[in-house]
Amino acid sequence: MSNPPQAQLCECHQYPRAVADRHKELASSVETMERTPSFVELFFELGLDSEYWSYTNTVKPAFDDIVCNVPVADFSSKNELIKQLLSVVDWMRSQAGTDSTLLKHYSHMPYNIVNGQDFFKDSSLAKPDVLLTFNDHNPVSFSDVHICLKAETDSSPGVYRNHIGELADYAQQLWKCHPTRKVVFTLFLRGNELDLFAFTHNGYFKAPVGPVLFADDYDKDVQSREIKSALWHLWFLLTLPANRLRFLSYSYMLPEYLTINSSTIPATMEEADAGSDGSVLHLRERIPCYMRITGRCAYLFKASYEGKEVVLKMGWSRANRIPEGAIYRVLKEHAVSNIPEIFASGLLVEDFDGFHLEYLVMQDCGVSIVDHFQRKLQGLSSTSSIAAEVKLYVKHVVSTLTEALAVGALHRDISAGNITIKDGKAYVIDWGCAKLLCEPANAALYEDVAERWRFNWYEAIEREKDLDKYMGTPLYMSNRVLLEADTRGIYDDLESLFYVILDALSIRSQTAGQKDQPPGFAYYDKNMAYTRLMCTQLDDDYLRCFGVCVGKSMSLELKHMLNAMRRFLFFRDGVHIGVGVLTDVDFSRTFDGEAAAVFMGNDAACKLMWLTGGQAPQSPAPRASSIPSPFAPEIARIISATSPRPKPVPLSLPRCDPLNDGGNDDFGTHYDISFSARPDFSPSHNTVRAATPVQTGRKRKASHSK
Repeated sequence: MSNPPQAQLCECHQYPRAVADRHKELASSVETMERTPSFVELFFELGLDSEYWSYTNTVKPAFDDIVCNVPVADFSSKNELIKQLLSVVDWMRSQAGTDSTLLKHYSHMPYNIVNGQDFFKDSSLAKPDVLLTFNDHNPVSFSDVHICLKAETDSSPGVYRNHIGELADYAQQLWKCHPTRKVVFTLFLRGNELDLFAFTHNGYFKAPVGPVLFADDYDKDVQSREIKSALWHLWFLLTLPANRLRFLSYSYMLPEYLTINSSTIPATMEEADAGSDGSVLHLRERIPCYMRITGRCAYLFKASYEGKEVVLKMGWSRANRIPEGAIYRVLKEHAVSNIPEIFASGLLVEDFDGFHLEYLVMQDCGVSIVDHFQRKLQGLSSTSSIAAEVKLYVKHVVSTLTEALAVGALHRDISAGNITIKDGKAYVIDWGCAKLLCEPANAALYEDVAERWRFNWYEAIEREKDLDKYMGTPLYMSNRVLLEADTRGIYDDLESLFYVILDALSIRSQTAGQKDQPPGFAYYDKNMAYTRLMCTQLDDDYLRCFGVCVGKSMSLELKHMLNAMRRFLFFRDGVHIGVGVLTDVDFSRTFDGEAAAVFMGNDAACKLMWLTGGQAPQSPAPRASSIPSPFAPEIARIISATSPRPKPVPLSLPRCDPLNDGGNDDFGTHYDISFSARPDFSPSHNTVRAATPVQTGRKRKASHSK
């Protein structure tokens, strides 16, 4: 097989700024997750020790002749280094066809060598110098890639730190394509030295392969021994069957038809024919979802199963956490409403580097609540119908959360993507961040779930308590959670629901940068908690702080419901509770039954009040009425002593959305609201300056635009 067209290799590829910024972010994400075993220790860590020892006993002597053909490294150009390495690989591959000891291991290298710079036309993707792709594929995307190689002329041991973000980007692109892949291998050639990076969902390993080219013409006998060992390791990696690096026995990409055998633990997944008997999953399309380089991630596919429209979810999460399927089993056993029906579930990988892979075949629950209402707002649906739907769906969600709490489950990740709408019903999905507050009272259920999902109830319940401050989607987290409260409760999920509803009704740009969003959705880490506390103080303008129009496009009924949620969550005895949240992250709120009944209904309000004892959590709260201003000056000194206050952020808020608010003016009116992301608590700066109309000069459009 011929080498790639090295003449076209790019000597110095410059990435666009957005890609470079992504590399910096990825480097920051993995910088504390490095492990540095030896090459042998790495494959023991990855559970590939049996292949390694089989290879060791048969192949090593065959490399004596190959070392004689290794050139001296040309450090003047990375292109030349790549050419030299590939010439050595080609020599090894040609020897495999004639040397019996190599044939005894594998008769050929099962991958193609491809020029990575020409492979990708999309400038937004990281471009490795060389790619190893599957022989039986016509490579067109990252889904065909097995191993990436990056080269630099600098041979210093620490040079990889300047490129770790780019290496992580290769891994992330491969994770996106390969749901069942356990590990991503990336080779980094620094001068004549070769390092192996193995990315898992728990971080990455960096293991030295060794010198694969001579550094100079001196001491070749000493160098030969090291090169022989390095080439021996490299050949093991290049001839390792692809099915050892993933769970399934076929290509990394899922086939169109597959069957899952859940009678074994872990379950097995096999490719199937379209006309196969039994329960066959027919995968149709991938549902896009955000994926991080490490930690929990999920793959979603629209599919059909036994004549039903379903979603196949495959998710990696930490092996010491309660699997999502176990949570659904408990909720189903207690008939919790408004959750998806689960048709099949189980573990596919029980534990790989601290993570397990589970699958769920579940009911298709429609579209996210934000997408649902954004379409209605753009489609000129009547204000009364929108108000009626919002009220109905809020009651559905609150009912689900209350019923789950009654059986000891707390969701902890109420967000726009985890509330869906289908056929006039709201569903609460994605219980992967949920925790169980206590073990099931049903002993048989306890034993069955623990056996099937391979975890210990007592240990898992205690472990989940430590994760309270980390669970959730930051944009929708409650203020307490943003301020790193050590406890989590139903009020935090209800506050997240409030932000989800405001997001669904907002006119904020879905494409603008985060800092260009309305104050309530401008994410500044924990500073967003201070911003939101100030926004929710505004009686008349808090909705505009979240980008929600308050003109004739919003019915009084809907505004009344949103005001009730605000009052329930942020007020006590008519006074804003911001001071309590700022002074004590475990601050409690008394139960406002009248406000609760408005947005959740009498039955749910009574049940929630009974479950929380009328207060959540049970600890005394300071009397806000005794504070002379919403934020007392003495509190400011405590906060400012721990961290500096950022500069004031000027924010322009829309007076109205593209829907008709009944005005006849030719210009859109915006509110100019300026305050610090962390508020100034001095007596003269403890209020938000609002209600100052600013003419933007933007012509009002008759049509509706995002």
